[in-house]
Amino acid sequence: MIAVLWLLLLLVTGLLVFVLVKLWPAAKETFFAGRSPITALSFVSEEERRRLKNHVIKMNKEAFRLHCNRMSGEGDFEGAFAIHNSSRSKWHVGSSTRVYAEIKGTLHRIEELHEDYHTTGDFFSFRIVPLEGSGYYYHEDLCQALKATYTTGKKKY
Repeated sequence: MIAVLWLLLLLVTGLLVFVLVKLWPAAKETFFAGRSPITALSFVSEEERRRLKNHVIKMNKEAFRLHCNRMSGEGDFEGAFAIHNSSRSKWHVGSSTRVYAEIKGTLHRIEELHEDYHTTGDFFSFRIVPLEGSGYYYHEDLCQALKATYTTGKKKY
């Protein structure tokens, strides 16, 4: 009877070791894909900030209007964005599966931002980061990295 229990224990232990060795790396990669503990803590290293800043599409207000008209609809993509009012040193960072549509909506949805953008002569710039090629799997994680990069200690909308 004791021999049968020992054999059963060895079998269960062997199965457990097999699962951990063979299946855990694949499960870990699938579950944690793109999510780093760094972005979960809203801390972004200097290296990651440099990489993000090199991957960003920068444009001013006029260029954004022209580009947005060409990209809306089929050309829209998943990613994150930062809207910067240089005149007032204020930022808004967001993300979406349709970046250009979200920026347009944000410019109308946030009252103070809408007023500054449409009625004042404030200088605006846009930073847009496509999710593809950014090194992130989820646009929310990319957004957190942009917030840590651009808005830490600064005024926000």
